[in-house]
This record gives sequence, structure tokens and C-alpha cells, in this order.
Amino acid sequence: FIEDQKEINNDFQEKYGSWLQSANSAYPNIVSISAAKRNNLALLIDGVAKTQISTLIIAPNSKVDLPREASDIFLYRNFVFSEVRDILDTKNNIIGFIGHENVSIPTSLYMYASYNIPIIAFDTEPVNSILTMYQLGISIKNSEELEKAYHMILDDYDIYAENAVLFLNENSWVKSALVHRDIFV
Repeated sequence: FIEDQKEINNDFQEKYGSWLQSANSAYPNIVSISAAKRNNLALLIDGVAKTQISTLIIAPNSKVDLPREASDIFLYRNFVFSEVRDILDTKNNIIGFIGHENVSIPTSLYMYASYNIPIIAFDTEPVNSILTMYQLGISIKNSEELEKAYHMILDDYDIYAENAVLFLNENSWVKSALVHRDIFV
């Protein structure tokens, strides 16, 4: 889906480029890209607000606010399409964040895995079980755990990235659709 997106968001490009320039960075350290309505972004924001971890949040359905001292966080509240591919395909050790509070498997898990991006996630089922089983990243219970999880993933980044390939081999979209069909039909 992401690879097929052609629509350009000029507003996002301008603001994101300006943010990267002011942060003196070529890419963010952590990304959260989700249109989920039940997304615990406060956990992410609180966890990175007083660190040097640059964080991009694309959250069209979020109502969360940034603290004033959060210059290393860029929050964009509209949909972004073609730019997402370039952000995720940086090959620069970015980490994905999943803050869903749903009792389902978020599509962002597959999105990050498709780009071999390790994940930090809010500790909820079934995401935490999947992260643990496939060693895709680290689940956290509170914002105080985020910075430590970030550094732990960086220390073993290549292992987490390789595990994403294994996860996708065992859990393709087709296999996931069949599981959902069996559960709900």
C-alpha cells in the first residue's frame, strides 16, 4: 500500500524539512505513523520530551499536545502518503513506535516490519506477545522505560531488523487475513 502512494503533501514536506533542518538531522530517531484513534502518544511524547531523541509523529486522529520543551518532536496531524515511503526507507536505524491500546494487531506492526524497522510498543496484547515471540522490539509499560528501550534496540539493531524478515515470512498479510477470517467468520 505504502509503495503505491503517489499523493504528495506539500505542507508536510515544508514543515518536516524545516524541523529536520532546525534539529540538524537528516532523519528522525523514532517514528510513529498511525491514524488510530486509540493511540497512546502521551507515552511516547513523555518518554522523549527531555531527551535528544528526535521523534516524528504522524497522527491525523490524535488530539495530544506537545509540551513547549519538545523541540525534538515533530507532530503532524494530517494524512501523509508518498512521503511515508521515504521516511521508512531511510536505512538509518530509525525505530518505530506503536502506542495502540486496541486488542488487535495494528497494521503499523506490518508496516515497520516491511521496512525492517525495530519497534518500541506500549505494553498491550497482542503486540507485546508478537514483539517478544519474534524479537521485533521492546514493549514498555511507561514513559520512563522508553529511552532505555531505545538504546537497547540500537545496541542490537541489526538483529531486530533481521527478525522482521523472519516475522513477515511466517506472518504474511495473507496468513493474517486467514486467521482473522477464522476468528470472526
